[in-house]
Amino acid sequence: MKYLLLKSGEEKYWYELDDEGYANRQILLDEHCQIHLSCLEDCLAEGPINEEDIDGNIINLPKSEFDIIWQNALKK
Repeated sequence: MKYLLLKSGEEKYWYELDDEGYANRQILLDEHCQIHLSCLEDCLAEGPINEEDIDGNIINLPKSEFDIIWQNALKK
């Protein structure tokens, strides 16, 4: 698994990606500071995520950090 944070403009995307680049879990913080979770809404990326094709800043995260963000988002 790979864990990424993508910052694009005012939006932030957190991804849990499998070995082929497909998102298993995704968190979106939109421009209105609203949180969207892939387990609650239809916001999971379609198709594999290719870091070379993404515009914005990409940060690799450890699983533990992604899990904390995921759990905190679920509480809201």
